[in-house]
Amino acid sequence: MTSILDTNVDTTLHLTALKAAGVKTIIRYLSPINPSGEKCIKPPEAHAIAAAELRLALVCEGWGDFAHGRSRPARGSATENGARAMPRPLARPTTPPSISP
Repeated sequence: MTSILDTNVDTTLHLTALKAAGVKTIIRYLSPINPSGEKCIKPPEAHAIAAAELRLALVCEGWGDFAHGRSRPARGSATENGARAMPRPLARPTTPPSISP
């Protein structure tokens, strides 16, 4: 049984069913490039996940593109700076993660 779900769509309407199916952690996305895009989590969904007593993991997608060989240190820095500027309840842990180019 899968206990971690990685998805690019809003899970709010499905949280009860996901929890009943054994999901314990939901992975969602942030993007300083397109923060209002469909793939990005919004505060109401994050709060609903917490209220359902599920864990939330966040992936910040930005300017670095390792999959296509276009990663540059400046792009990694831009992604890190974008993540740091995101709303605190969603993206800023007490100690920000280190992002390597």
